[in-house]
Amino acid sequence: MPNASQRDAALADLAEAIMSVSRRLHAAGHSHPEVIQLSSLERMVMRYIDHHPGTTPGKVAIHVGLKSSNASTALRSLSDQGFVRRETDPSDGRGTLLYATEVAQQNLAHVRVAWAELLRPYCPNDDSLQAALQLLEDLDQALDCSSPVTPRVASQESALRART
Repeated sequence: MPNASQRDAALADLAEAIMSVSRRLHAAGHSHPEVIQLSSLERMVMRYIDHHPGTTPGKVAIHVGLKSSNASTALRSLSDQGFVRRETDPSDGRGTLLYATEVAQQNLAHVRVAWAELLRPYCPNDDSLQAALQLLEDLDQALDCSSPVTPRVASQESALRART
């Protein structure tokens, strides 16, 4: 059984490996000839909108960890590129709901094909693949700044609800 410093070293090595693989996936995803290039910030915003269709600009800012002005800039750019569709919130007529467009969905599909092609030769065992996927999904969920246990996000969400 490893001691605490050995475990910390292994965790740091895991983080470093994730970052290295992420860099390679980013390059592979953008090598597809039909992929429209997005900035890192735009990719984070689109990922959130993809996973939370009908979200609001305020929730995007909170959950992605952005100032509202930075989120607005990213959303304007994504709208201009045809990636985000805005709809008036039917519940109050004042708010805006955000959805990924067909262009965004096609772009993501091209990126996912490139990612799968890159990883396929290195992940022959489905059991290992599922274990790795589960570990990374669990880490993503635990580290999500939108976690209800994160006081900063909870207070921001309360303030957002109070304004609407």
